[in-house]
Amino acid sequence: MLRVIDLTAIKQGNPPWQDAVWGFCVYGDDYGIDNVLLKKMEATLSSVAVNHPEDFAKISEQYLRHSNFETIQYLLVRAYAANGEIFADVAIDYLCEQPVRLETGGDLCRHAIIGDEPYWATYQLLKATTTFCSQKQIIKLQAVILDYYTDVEKTAIDLRYRGYPQLVLLNAIAPSRRTEAANRRLQELERKFKDSQLLERLENIELSKPMASILGSPIPESAAEKMTDEQWLSAMACYNHNDPGFWFRRNEEFVGGSSELSHILEKQVKAEPERFAKLVWEFPESTHTHYFDAVLRGIAEVDIDAETALQVCQRCHQLPNRPCGRSIGWLYKKLAKLSWTTEALDIVVWYALNDLDPVAELQRTNQSHNIHSKGINSTRGSAVSAIAALIFADKNRTSYFQEALQQIVQDPSIAVRSCAAEALTAMLNYDRNLAVSLFQ
Repeated sequence: MLRVIDLTAIKQGNPPWQDAVWGFCVYGDDYGIDNVLLKKMEATLSSVAVNHPEDFAKISEQYLRHSNFETIQYLLVRAYAANGEIFADVAIDYLCEQPVRLETGGDLCRHAIIGDEPYWATYQLLKATTTFCSQKQIIKLQAVILDYYTDVEKTAIDLRYRGYPQLVLLNAIAPSRRTEAANRRLQELERKFKDSQLLERLENIELSKPMASILGSPIPESAAEKMTDEQWLSAMACYNHNDPGFWFRRNEEFVGGSSELSHILEKQVKAEPERFAKLVWEFPESTHTHYFDAVLRGIAEVDIDAETALQVCQRCHQLPNRPCGRSIGWLYKKLAKLSWTTEALDIVVWYALNDLDPVAELQRTNQSHNIHSKGINSTRGSAVSAIAALIFADKNRTSYFQEALQQIVQDPSIAVRSCAAEALTAMLNYDRNLAVSLFQ
């Protein structure tokens, strides 16, 4: 779509620019492949925003947010609206960066019920986000709206419609979040348009809903509880991918793949840890990482002996490219009080020193996130955080980890080093001078 849009864009005047394919689509018209593709792309991006918000954040930053095309603007606004709670502040930032984005609707997404209402998509977005956004964002948004007038409104011929965009946009803001100035302006506009049909069109905007739903497991939990080992292996082989392009349909609804089924597996592991600690050795190496992670996370939450837990870690540690480092780190952190052997501790040290995640440069350029949060959500950082828990659980383990910590405190990633500080705090209980020296 991006390629087609770029090739057919009508780059006249200031952006956002229309394209010759989707710039004049009639929303809800499924007779042409262009209309169908636009509708399905909207539904898919919305579903990703709901079910995989971290992935959607990456997609939007790479492909959508900085686009100068109206079609992409529309798709992004609709996807943000599908998960207004998570993307509230980001979405409002997007609108305020270029107030022209407030006009998202019109010919591009003409709704069968509301005609050519040019603000209905933005209206839905504000409905979905203004309850959840920060106070700073809600104040900024209202200031932008109160200062917003289109070129058409400023012409003498259309002064009678002046303020209608503000009427729509201010109405969309959660009443409890409106400022006094916004409420005063809204009351003025409601009086002005009281006898027109514009207010009726505004009410019809409510009929449009973001197209997204929570993806469920392809196998219901009630059925999974009765599955044999063979049936589990067969199910994992069947649902062995998590690409949104392969979502399955069931009763005219989309259901997920490996990610969603792995959540059900994790619950079963908690219920029968010994069973799945053995079964994980029968998982083919081609089995999606989600299923190995599910076994590790499930084992981490139960009362189990160190030998069984180690066997599960060893199985997952043997996988090609070692993709389960974060979940292995989580298991060691949760079960830090077990009597781990040095053979077991070697595994967590490997991930703390050798895994490629995170890349130092990415940590340094992304200053909008909490550094420690980025650390514990990376593989090396998760392993170092596990080391901290292991030392807190038994200070005598410090001597074993000392050599590794001398390397960890020099990790190129500041996020990982923040996790190292946690481990050094634990080390204070064993050797204060060594802990301070390594900290420095």
